[in-house]
Amino acid sequence: MLEPSTILVLRQIMALTMLSVASYFDIKTRQVDDRIWLIFAIPGIVLYFLAPLPSFTTIFFLVIGTIIGTTWFLTKAFGQADGLAIIALAVVFPIFNEMPVSVLVALATTLLLGLFGTFYNIAYNLSDMLHGNLFHGINEKLHRKILAFLTMHRKRSYEKFVIPSQTGDKFSFHFKPNPDEDFAGDFTGYVSSAFPLLPFMLVALVLFLVIF
Repeated sequence: MLEPSTILVLRQIMALTMLSVASYFDIKTRQVDDRIWLIFAIPGIVLYFLAPLPSFTTIFFLVIGTIIGTTWFLTKAFGQADGLAIIALAVVFPIFNEMPVSVLVALATTLLLGLFGTFYNIAYNLSDMLHGNLFHGINEKLHRKILAFLTMHRKRSYEKFVIPSQTGDKFSFHFKPNPDEDFAGDFTGYVSSAFPLLPFMLVALVLFLVIF
């Protein structure tokens, strides 16, 4: 049997390493091998047998985190790898200072992604505005232009992982990821960025550990 403090440190190391490895592949290719979750989840399960029986609170938080991850996976609210990441995190590192790690990480990740994506689009659109190129060739009503200002931007030549959000002179908004949708390629109009979610999850976990 291992000391609870040792188990806690091991779980923190495993969770941070798991999300770091997954984030690398998510940034590089937007694809994460499912085996990564198994490689870390299995040792995470083994740790339950090397420590005193987990408390009801620990089991409850594990179940809630698993439900959230499964919901993400089945509804494709985000990428399916992101749902698996929450499930694996719930198994590997379910509780810290009596708080549900995977639940809070899921909430913080969604918030961070939303804020980053909004400011990312605003920055590019402000640049276009200053150069007199904002919404050039677009025929849309004002309220749709305001929404587009926050949710999309004109594609830059160096951007790879973006999804076309313009058809002719009209915007086509994307509020839910579609794993079967192709990236923009040579498309030159307005796009929505397919941000890798796992790095935000890693940042959320680090912030959680630092704050709490």
